[in-house]
Amino acid sequence: MDKASGGPYAVIVDDAELLYDTRLDEALETVVRKGADGGIGLIAAGSTDSLSGQYRGFAVEARKSRNGLLLTPQSPSEGELFGIRLPSNSGSGVAGSGLFVSGGRSCRFRGWWWGEE
Repeated sequence: MDKASGGPYAVIVDDAELLYDTRLDEALETVVRKGADGGIGLIAAGSTDSLSGQYRGFAVEARKSRNGLLLTPQSPSEGELFGIRLPSNSGSGVAGSGLFVSGGRSCRFRGWWWGEE
């Protein structure tokens, strides 16, 4: 994936766990490895259980950053995706809330939507 826009950009992936061991997985791994230096970010959404269990590919490289969002985590073990153990009360919260994880530390957040439903 080349930097076609001329400026920083992000690659967005939904259902990221479905890309494991595919050609796209290899391309995204390159994005994660070289992207930060080149102004390219990766936003990936997927099942924490599946992404935590992958042993190669872009998910492994992305986990090394220890940065991300956990939307309404259901168990403390979901923090393992970012190399942390969550507090036992971390699963409580309404839709759109969760934990922001950065460098092995977490704090609560709540997302907002101002658009039409």
